[in-house]
Amino acid sequence: MKFKPGDGVKLYKTYQSHDNIYSPLWGGAYGKIIGTILPFNDKRCIVKFSGLKQPFFPIRILWDNGEINGFGLPWIPYFTIISRQKQLKLF
Repeated sequence: MKFKPGDGVKLYKTYQSHDNIYSPLWGGAYGKIIGTILPFNDKRCIVKFSGLKQPFFPIRILWDNGEINGFGLPWIPYFTIISRQKQLKLF
């Protein structure tokens, strides 16, 4: 599955984690929260993850509850794309 910045996603299963505000399960304790895939160079992510020893998270999400989180490759199967960002054709 390929994620693109702007895609809407939902998390339907946790990977070695619990349902929390940073990784909200769809329909879990925090309700039906949708996330939006952020571009890799998003300034909010750079600031949040700059102090980590291993800051590489290929999936970076802004949740509708305002929280941002990054996810590694093992998480990919646990996300479902619910809306795609449309690419504008300029020419």
